[in-house]
Amino acid sequence: PLWDRSALAVRLSVVIPTLGRPTLERALASCATADEIVVVHDTAKGGGSIPPLPPNAVYVEGCWGITGGHGGRQEGIRRATGTHLAFFDDDDEYVPGAIELMREAACDVPVIFRMDDPLHGVIWKEPEIKWANVSTQMYVVPNIPSKLGSWTPHMPGLPCPGGDFTFIKETVENFGDVIWREEVISVIRPPSLSISIVTPWQNHMELAHDYSYAINCRRGTDEVLVVDNASAHPIPLAI
Repeated sequence: PLWDRSALAVRLSVVIPTLGRPTLERALASCATADEIVVVHDTAKGGGSIPPLPPNAVYVEGCWGITGGHGGRQEGIRRATGTHLAFFDDDDEYVPGAIELMREAACDVPVIFRMDDPLHGVIWKEPEIKWANVSTQMYVVPNIPSKLGSWTPHMPGLPCPGGDFTFIKETVENFGDVIWREEVISVIRPPSLSISIVTPWQNHMELAHDYSYAINCRRGTDEVLVVDNASAHPIPLAI
């Protein structure tokens, strides 16, 4: 049976682990209409600044030192009071209307929406729980701690490679079912208007990483301007 709204209204808690990056403010704005926002500030790497939090936010501070926000997510789950949980990173954004859509879809089994990744396109590709086909920002799960999977650091290549994959795999197994939704609810690290100016690295090896990243990935870059620095042996551009 689906969630009985006549017995208990859906309350959506969004868990956001953060290092205090500037993008947190935009992430918070995109989920402002959630019933509860659990902001878990990990100060293991020094900690950045936290913008003013809305009235529906719960602030938690700790020092986990675990990559990928997994320790913070686990703590956020423990602190969340909503009937259902959603998960987010501090450099991602929900699309307009996503919170209302998740609240409407919440039921007694996990729900997996779709997301837009600038590098890999929209996922899920097929309604299947497999590595690189599911991600943190896509889930809405009932807040029943005994049925939630473990959120551990990423270990690619192993049978249970950790992170968001292992969490949702175990959670679906524990609940015994899952609902797949076609709607895109989030954008991963949404690009902002930018122009990158990059120089070939023939005589400047310190620029090699930036040049290669801009030419090959172009994430968040609307235009790439390559300045010829009169290197002794010009390098052909990988356009």
